[in-house]
Amino acid sequence: MNEKTEKAVEQVLADAIQAQTATGNVIVIREGEAEKIKYPKAVRLEGTIFSPSEFWAKRKNLHDKDKCHVVYNHNQGTIKLVIDERFNEENWIVSGSIVRNPDLEAFGVNKNKTYSPKELMHFLKMNRVFFVDKDLNAKIVGSLQNFKATVEKEIESMNDLRGNAKESKIQKLEMQMAESFELAMPIFKGQNNTTFKVLILANVREGAVEFYLESVELKEMQDATAQKLIERELENFKEIVCIEQ
Repeated sequence: MNEKTEKAVEQVLADAIQAQTATGNVIVIREGEAEKIKYPKAVRLEGTIFSPSEFWAKRKNLHDKDKCHVVYNHNQGTIKLVIDERFNEENWIVSGSIVRNPDLEAFGVNKNKTYSPKELMHFLKMNRVFFVDKDLNAKIVGSLQNFKATVEKEIESMNDLRGNAKESKIQKLEMQMAESFELAMPIFKGQNNTTFKVLILANVREGAVEFYLESVELKEMQDATAQKLIERELENFKEIVCIEQ
């Protein structure tokens, strides 16, 4: 800045001070380096599959819809809301995913999880609250507590005199207890209760009986429900671009 310009600036400031002083106002003049501009910090939020739409419902009027979009993935069960898409470092991203109910996962249904009679007895006893029929729960727990099973072993031999020989061991397990029960609980977090049937299956391994739980009905419900959840949540984003991965 040359001398002439500096004098002009000083004169402008002097006139401004005189004018403001006359009206009773105060002007504060600060010298030195200007304060750095602070940009908004990026927001990164993660939650259930419902989180992006819940966030959008309460904040959508605060943002330019032309600069927002949604990315979703059916296979992964995810939805990602991106707000202020122009700035990668300062934009807002709210991610949601389908989260399986941890209480249901603990049962190990369709997971090849095995139990000894004592382990299954204790687990079902402590999770009685999820049984549709509480009396049936008590009966199964009682049967497991006093578990007795009859294992019959037979040896089947065959020889057709043509060089083909067959020898196999056949095991038959007979148990005096219920073979199935019904649970009422959410399949995914954030949902209402769903009722489904669970089978109690057993194997004999090294002379000991082990149990596992299986439910074709649950598997079908999980697949169908996940698809519907994604489609239903996308209905909340009709005003902005939605991209499938």
